Amino acid sequence: GDFILFWAASKQLIHGHIYDIYNTAAHDAVMQSAHALSHPYKLPFLYPPSMLFFIWPWAFFTYTLSYTLWGLTAPFITAKTLSILCRNWSITAFAFVSPQFCISLVTGQTGLLIALILTLGFYYIEKNPFVSGLFFGLLIIKPHVAFLVPLGLIFMGRWRTIIGMMTSATC
Repeated sequence: GDFILFWAASKQLIHGHIYDIYNTAAHDAVMQSAHALSHPYKLPFLYPPSMLFFIWPWAFFTYTLSYTLWGLTAPFITAKTLSILCRNWSITAFAFVSPQFCISLVTGQTGLLIALILTLGFYYIEKNPFVSGLFFGLLIIKPHVAFLVPLGLIFMGRWRTIIGMMTSATC
């Protein structure tokens, strides 16, 4: 899964090897040090540098502990996202057994984090357009997801939200 990539990149970051994050051989060596990589192919770190903002704390723990903590945050993120979207806890309970939740939890994917960022962006779009944009700007960690948001905001005429998005995406 992706989490091994995050853990290795965070280790390289705190040890001052930031350029090696995008060097597949160097990155693979750090992943191998976790003794958690059991396949013969190389996994390059394909995330933009802004992803490092979200993953750097994992470097302070062993791979196993980091992965466990990552897995424990997934239910919190899912519950928070669903509590923003709706007040029906039966939907939240159903989400915990959904395939998407289980796959994100087991493989260390960012889907739940992306869902939370999108939800917060849309939640604040009426209440505080600039803050909404700040959340949308965080989507830069997944450029293919962030690509359509500005187009929708332009068509909706949400200029303050666009300014907020540009502010956080460029920081």
